[in-house]
Amino acid sequence: MASKSPRETPAAKPSIDRTEHPLDDPALDRFGPQRPHLIRDYVFRSLPGGFTDIEALTAYWYRRTSGYLQNAGLVGHTHSGKTMLMEVIAHVLAERLGPAKPLPFFTLSGSSTITDHDLFGQYRPFVLNGMEQLFRMEGVRALACRVGGIFLLNEINAIPGNVTATMHPVLDDRRRFVNIREPVPGGHGGGAPDVVKVLTLCDGQRHGASPKGHATTDVGTWAC
Repeated sequence: MASKSPRETPAAKPSIDRTEHPLDDPALDRFGPQRPHLIRDYVFRSLPGGFTDIEALTAYWYRRTSGYLQNAGLVGHTHSGKTMLMEVIAHVLAERLGPAKPLPFFTLSGSSTITDHDLFGQYRPFVLNGMEQLFRMEGVRALACRVGGIFLLNEINAIPGNVTATMHPVLDDRRRFVNIREPVPGGHGGGAPDVVKVLTLCDGQRHGASPKGHATTDVGTWAC
């Protein structure tokens, strides 16, 4: 990336009462960034054109294609700060949009052997009062598409092609989410809400590990 600068990004006036914003639901607290010092300690980077990295990425929240948010992509070395940057964005967007808490922040890493169960959820057995029952574990992508916020998918080149292909409907211009793992009469799906999808790659891995992975990298605007 370009040179670093301590330049601050001014926060816009909140558009909604902080006590009434749906993203302030206490049930979402565990999904927000847990490092409140990030904005104070983060060193902003200056990009070509005179913008900071914060200004460039928060702009994605206001860019719409057919009414839906655009996707973003980040390229950088491991531990170069891509995930931290998006956690900072969760704080900055909250200041601009109105929630008293950071936006929900959902993340998965492709190097952790992601399956469609991680994305869509699954049913797991458990024992309650001596009786075995099935418990629904919601997938990370399913949760992000239901709630909204930021969905960060790291190292997409490491995800098998058959798994990345299941994400295409919500990443491409269809902007539709269909949960292939939840048996609902008539199918389960709908338009994705306000959720920014951010994909990351390490340097030199732009084109993914398979043709389907390559197709996935073509659905966002990439910043290096």
